[in-house]
Parts: sequence; C-alpha cells; structure tokens
Amino acid sequence: MSDKITIDQLKIFVGTGLKINSHKYICDIDECVIDCCGLMFDYRGDYDSCYKDIDLSINKPIVRPWSHLTKEIEHNGERFVPILKLLNLNTTTRGDDLCKFAAKKTLERVNNKSISYSELSELSYWHFDVFNWLSRTGEDGQPLAIEMKL
Repeated sequence: MSDKITIDQLKIFVGTGLKINSHKYICDIDECVIDCCGLMFDYRGDYDSCYKDIDLSINKPIVRPWSHLTKEIEHNGERFVPILKLLNLNTTTRGDDLCKFAAKKTLERVNNKSISYSELSELSYWHFDVFNWLSRTGEDGQPLAIEMKL
C-alpha cells in the first residue's frame, strides 16, 4: 500500500470535525488541511490544485479503529453503537452475534470497495479509518494516523 495520504482522501472528512495532530497542537480539519510540504494552511485555500501525495509523517489524522464499530461511542455529544445506527437496527444489545456479524460484513464491503456512498459518508462523519491508515505505515515506519481512544 501507499505510504501517503492524499488530499482527495482528506476531502471526505472536511465538515466532519476530524482532528489533525501536528505534534505541536491539534486542529480541526475544517480549520486547516495539510499542503504538499506538510505545512498547515486554511482549507478554504486552493488545495484542489495540489495533486501530489502528501507526507503526513508529522501531521496525522486522529481516526477511530474498526473495533469501535460494535462499541458505544460518543460523537458530537450523542452516544450510540455505530453499526446499529448505520444499519438502522433497533436493539440496545452491544456485542451480540448480530452486531459482530454486521460489523464484519461492513468491514468486508469497505475493503472490497463495495460499500454504498451513504454508508461511507456516515463512517467518515464518525471519523472511522475508512482508508485503513492505522494499518499502513509511512517512511518513518509509523502508522499514517493516530488511533482515537474510546
């Protein structure tokens, strides 16, 4: 896999409140995006013209691992189990067989790129690692992203 995160991958998170850790401070992706040199700038700038991959060895997005799909999370003040909300299941049981099976099938569809756009939008809105950055390493041997804690 590539050891870079692209501007196009970051764009899906604009408007979601995704946080970026720059080792100096944490900023909201809506306030800044990483340019090709690894420097922060206002996202309303013309980053569409930048088609190169960007090295995020210093500036890393903070995303949820797939293991959080079946656990209760808090997002924008709301607590819920993502897989149940994603599939509109009316149950409060966490960690049951149906929940685990649905999460496994959802992850398979993400990996096979057969997930619907609306599901992908929901998962990125909740800051899930839809591009598997946590399992990919950069040139420095470190993951491309930082794992969000529950």
